[in-house]
Amino acid sequence: MPTEAPEDSLFDSGDFLLARAQELMRRFPGFAMICAITPLNDPWTVNKGFITPTLKPQRKRILEAFAEQVEGIACHQ
Repeated sequence: MPTEAPEDSLFDSGDFLLARAQELMRRFPGFAMICAITPLNDPWTVNKGFITPTLKPQRKRILEAFAEQVEGIACHQ
C-alpha cells in the first residue's frame, strides 16, 4: 500500500519523503538505496549555481554548499 502524505504536513521533515523513496526503490540494489533526505525550502536555480541551463545538477557546487549536511549522513545496511 502506498505511503500516504500527512494531511496537515508541509513535508518539513524528511521522514515521509524518505519512506516514500524507500518504498519506490524497494527492488533497487543496496548501493543505490536512499538513506536520508533533507527537504530544502530554497529552490536550486541556475542563478544560484546549483543547476545548469539544461537542468543538470552542479554536483561540485551542491557538495560545497551542503558539505556539513552530507558529512552528517551515515547509511548502514
